[in-house]
Amino acid sequence: IYIDNLSSILSYYSYLIIGVDRDSFSPFGGEESFLRAQEIINTLGIGVIGDEGWKNDSGAKRNRYWYINNILHPRIRPYRQAFYEYHRVCLDKMTGDLEKARAILLSTLTSIGQVELDYPSTMLIQVFGDTKKDEIIEIFKIADRGSKNKVKTIMVGMDASKKEKYSVLN
Repeated sequence: IYIDNLSSILSYYSYLIIGVDRDSFSPFGGEESFLRAQEIINTLGIGVIGDEGWKNDSGAKRNRYWYINNILHPRIRPYRQAFYEYHRVCLDKMTGDLEKARAILLSTLTSIGQVELDYPSTMLIQVFGDTKKDEIIEIFKIADRGSKNKVKTIMVGMDASKKEKYSVLN
Protein backbone atom coordinates (compact mmCIF):
# COMPACT_ATOMS: atom_id res chain seq x y z
CA ILE A 1 0.00 0.00 0.00
CA TYR A 2 1.42 3.35 -1.05
CA ILE A 3 2.00 5.88 1.75
CA ASP A 4 4.64 8.22 0.33
CA ASN A 5 7.73 8.13 -1.88
CA LEU A 6 10.25 7.84 0.97
CA SER A 7 8.42 4.89 2.53
CA SER A 8 8.24 3.21 -0.85
CA ILE A 9 11.96 3.69 -1.48
CA LEU A 10 12.92 2.34 1.95
CA SER A 11 10.56 -0.62 1.65
CA TYR A 12 11.73 -1.40 -1.88
CA TYR A 13 15.42 -1.44 -0.94
CA SER A 14 14.72 -3.43 2.22
CA TYR A 15 13.03 -6.16 0.22
CA LEU A 16 15.71 -6.00 -2.45
CA ILE A 17 18.54 -6.40 0.08
CA ILE A 18 16.76 -9.25 1.84
CA GLY A 19 16.11 -10.93 -1.52
CA VAL A 20 19.72 -10.69 -2.66
CA ASP A 21 20.89 -12.04 0.68
CA ARG A 22 18.46 -14.96 0.50
CA ASP A 23 19.49 -15.71 -3.10
CA SER A 24 23.08 -16.07 -1.88
CA PHE A 25 22.06 -18.72 0.69
CA SER A 26 19.66 -20.83 -1.37
CA PRO A 27 18.79 -21.06 -5.05
CA PHE A 28 16.06 -18.51 -5.79
CA GLY A 29 15.60 -17.98 -2.05
CA GLY A 30 14.89 -14.29 -2.55
CA GLU A 31 11.92 -14.76 -4.86
CA GLU A 32 9.29 -13.76 -2.29
CA SER A 33 11.20 -10.61 -1.31
CA PHE A 34 11.71 -9.63 -4.95
CA LEU A 35 8.01 -10.07 -5.63
CA ARG A 36 7.24 -7.80 -2.67
CA ALA A 37 9.62 -5.17 -4.06
CA GLN A 38 7.84 -5.45 -7.40
CA GLU A 39 4.50 -5.09 -5.63
CA ILE A 40 5.70 -1.77 -4.18
CA ILE A 41 6.33 -0.54 -7.72
CA ASN A 42 2.92 -1.75 -8.83
CA THR A 43 1.14 0.15 -6.04
CA LEU A 44 2.88 3.52 -6.42
CA GLY A 45 0.83 6.67 -6.15
CA ILE A 46 0.03 8.67 -9.26
CA GLY A 47 2.40 11.50 -8.36
CA VAL A 48 5.37 9.14 -8.02
CA ILE A 49 5.00 7.09 -11.19
CA GLY A 50 6.70 9.83 -13.23
CA ASP A 51 9.75 9.86 -10.96
CA GLU A 52 12.88 8.74 -12.88
CA GLY A 53 13.71 6.18 -10.21
CA TRP A 54 10.44 4.31 -10.74
CA LYS A 55 9.70 4.77 -14.45
CA ASN A 56 9.42 1.74 -16.71
CA ASP A 57 9.98 3.77 -19.85
CA SER A 58 13.32 5.23 -18.82
CA GLY A 59 15.74 5.24 -21.74
CA ALA A 60 18.74 4.19 -19.67
CA LYS A 61 16.90 1.29 -18.01
CA ARG A 62 18.93 1.80 -14.85
CA ASN A 63 16.50 2.41 -12.03
CA ARG A 64 14.47 0.57 -9.40
CA TYR A 65 11.85 -0.60 -11.88
CA TRP A 66 14.37 -2.15 -14.26
CA TYR A 67 16.48 -3.73 -11.53
CA ILE A 68 13.55 -5.70 -10.10
CA ASN A 69 12.26 -6.40 -13.60
CA ASN A 70 15.65 -7.87 -14.50
CA ILE A 71 15.99 -9.98 -11.39
CA LEU A 72 12.55 -11.55 -11.87
CA HIS A 73 12.88 -12.08 -15.63
CA PRO A 74 13.03 -15.77 -16.65
CA ARG A 75 16.11 -15.13 -18.81
CA ILE A 76 17.97 -14.08 -15.65
CA ARG A 77 17.33 -17.30 -13.72
CA PRO A 78 20.73 -18.75 -14.74
CA TYR A 79 22.35 -15.64 -13.24
CA ARG A 80 20.50 -16.16 -9.97
CA GLN A 81 21.56 -19.81 -9.85
CA ALA A 82 25.16 -18.78 -10.56
CA PHE A 83 24.91 -16.04 -7.91
CA TYR A 84 24.00 -18.69 -5.34
CA GLU A 85 26.82 -20.98 -6.48
CA TYR A 86 29.28 -18.08 -6.46
CA HIS A 87 28.57 -17.37 -2.81
CA ARG A 88 27.56 -20.68 -1.27
CA VAL A 89 29.36 -23.30 -3.32
CA CYS A 90 32.48 -21.32 -4.15
CA LEU A 91 33.33 -18.50 -1.74
CA ASP A 92 32.11 -20.34 1.35
CA LYS A 93 34.40 -23.24 0.46
CA MET A 94 37.40 -21.18 -0.67
CA THR A 95 39.45 -21.97 2.45
CA GLY A 96 39.25 -25.72 1.80
CA ASP A 97 40.27 -26.59 -1.75
CA LEU A 98 41.28 -23.34 -3.45
CA GLU A 99 41.73 -24.85 -6.92
CA LYS A 100 38.34 -26.56 -6.85
CA ALA A 101 36.66 -23.39 -5.59
CA ARG A 102 38.39 -21.36 -8.31
CA ALA A 103 37.15 -23.84 -10.96
CA ILE A 104 33.59 -23.53 -9.64
CA LEU A 105 33.95 -19.75 -9.64
CA LEU A 106 35.05 -19.82 -13.28
CA SER A 107 32.01 -21.93 -14.10
CA THR A 108 29.67 -19.48 -12.35
CA LEU A 109 31.29 -16.53 -14.14
CA THR A 110 30.82 -18.36 -17.43
CA SER A 111 27.10 -18.73 -16.66
CA ILE A 112 26.81 -15.07 -15.75
CA GLY A 113 28.71 -14.10 -18.88
CA GLN A 114 26.27 -16.16 -20.94
CA VAL A 115 23.34 -14.30 -19.39
CA GLU A 116 25.02 -11.06 -20.47
CA LEU A 117 25.31 -12.42 -24.02
CA ASP A 118 21.68 -13.58 -24.05
CA TYR A 119 20.31 -10.42 -22.41
CA PRO A 120 22.86 -7.63 -23.16
CA SER A 121 23.35 -4.56 -20.99
CA THR A 122 21.24 -5.90 -18.17
CA MET A 123 21.50 -3.65 -15.14
CA LEU A 124 21.78 -6.65 -12.84
CA ILE A 125 24.89 -7.98 -14.60
CA GLN A 126 26.49 -4.53 -14.58
CA VAL A 127 25.90 -4.23 -10.84
CA PHE A 128 27.41 -7.68 -10.31
CA GLY A 129 30.52 -6.70 -12.27
CA ASP A 130 30.85 -3.42 -10.38
CA THR A 131 30.57 -5.04 -6.96
CA LYS A 132 32.57 -8.21 -7.54
CA LYS A 133 35.40 -7.10 -9.83
CA ASP A 134 38.04 -6.56 -7.11
CA GLU A 135 37.17 -9.83 -5.38
CA ILE A 136 37.35 -11.77 -8.66
CA ILE A 137 40.67 -10.18 -9.61
CA GLU A 138 42.19 -11.09 -6.23
CA ILE A 139 41.01 -14.69 -6.50
CA PHE A 140 42.39 -15.16 -10.00
CA LYS A 141 45.66 -13.21 -9.68
CA ILE A 142 47.49 -16.42 -8.84
CA ALA A 143 45.54 -18.71 -11.20
CA ASP A 144 46.92 -20.34 -14.33
CA ARG A 145 47.13 -18.24 -17.50
CA GLY A 146 44.18 -20.00 -19.17
CA SER A 147 41.84 -19.28 -16.25
CA LYS A 148 43.03 -15.68 -16.06
CA ASN A 149 42.34 -15.17 -19.76
CA LYS A 150 38.86 -16.70 -19.49
CA VAL A 151 37.96 -14.56 -16.50
CA LYS A 152 39.27 -11.42 -18.18
CA THR A 153 37.26 -12.16 -21.34
CA ILE A 154 34.07 -12.83 -19.39
CA MET A 155 34.36 -9.79 -17.13
CA VAL A 156 35.32 -7.39 -19.92
CA GLY A 157 32.34 -8.77 -21.86
CA MET A 158 30.13 -7.72 -18.96
CA ASP A 159 31.62 -4.22 -18.79
CA ALA A 160 34.20 -3.15 -21.37
CA SER A 161 34.80 0.13 -19.52
CA LYS A 162 36.63 -1.86 -16.83
CA LYS A 163 39.05 -3.48 -19.30
CA GLU A 164 42.05 -1.69 -17.79
CA LYS A 165 41.13 -2.99 -14.32
CA TYR A 166 41.40 -6.59 -15.56
CA SER A 167 44.81 -6.02 -17.19
CA VAL A 168 46.42 -7.37 -13.99
CA LEU A 169 45.20 -10.81 -15.09
CA ASN A 170 47.67 -10.92 -18.01
